[in-house]
Amino acid sequence: MRQELISVIVSVYNIAGYLPKCFETISHQTYRNLEIILVDDGSTDHSGILCDELAATDSRAKVIHQQNLGLWAARNSGKRIAKGNYFLFVDGDDYLHLGAIDVMYEAINRGSGYDMSMIDRKNTNVLDEDVFSPCENLTFSELSQEDLINNMIGHEDKTLFVFQWNKLYRRELIEDLWCREYVKTQDFDFNFRVYLNLKKAIWIHRVLYFYVQRPGSLCHNARAWELYYKCRTEMLFRNYVDLPSDRAKYKHVILSVLYPFMLHHIGERISSPEWHEVAQKCLGYERTTRKDLWKDDSFSFWQKTEWTIRVRSARNKVLFKILTKLKNFKDRFKP
Repeated sequence: MRQELISVIVSVYNIAGYLPKCFETISHQTYRNLEIILVDDGSTDHSGILCDELAATDSRAKVIHQQNLGLWAARNSGKRIAKGNYFLFVDGDDYLHLGAIDVMYEAINRGSGYDMSMIDRKNTNVLDEDVFSPCENLTFSELSQEDLINNMIGHEDKTLFVFQWNKLYRRELIEDLWCREYVKTQDFDFNFRVYLNLKKAIWIHRVLYFYVQRPGSLCHNARAWELYYKCRTEMLFRNYVDLPSDRAKYKHVILSVLYPFMLHHIGERISSPEWHEVAQKCLGYERTTRKDLWKDDSFSFWQKTEWTIRVRSARNKVLFKILTKLKNFKDRFKP
């Protein structure tokens, strides 16, 4: 099979201790026709200098230096100059099995071809996982648009379907889609919109991506949950409003997570000066989505009632706290 150009976009921010391993496992991939784009997102350590040094060792690599705007902007910057027929996004503190791209490319072109291929990942705290083992006896699953969207909220490891970095995308699938300005959970926002555009994808059941759990990363930030609930709530509502009329069946998926996230978002900010603003925003979301929620028969009457009452109770801080405590007490005694 002819090797087409694949653009590997690597986001980099203050990860000098991790970037060499990441770059090494990309530059030594068995799939050779790569364009490696390192995007230094305003690093304040020596990651930016390291990007230049690493790129000098591989003629396929290039570097973008920009002011610190966030992961979403770094990925967009790399995508903007990428020339490949396929895109792979890698976080610069993670690394790949050396056969990962080969496997993903072969899979996306199996049979009549797929819009996207995805691999399994392993959470790790070390930089010496096995990246050399043979990729033999692989198993695959074909996924429809509906499978992908439902698995974003219903799969036992839903993060596999949310993450952006364990997927190889055809250029035409995402050429007109861009990461949007969310500090957290932008992967969900991006892939939800991607899935609305694709017909079928293929899932390779093999760990080929190593997701490094490091202290100080955004996911371990002290304000991580507060930001997470804020961004996810705003992103879900935005996608609800923008949902194409011919994809209306996915309103149920959005509503099933929007209401719990609104409640978490209000709860996280209940003691902050921004609480009133957050409450008002969520009340506005409830008013906008109310009609679709109540005509959706897949939610029970009691579930719709509970969500509605609890969100509306945000007008009164004391009442919201009481209802939240009652809900938590009730959940403790669920069978």
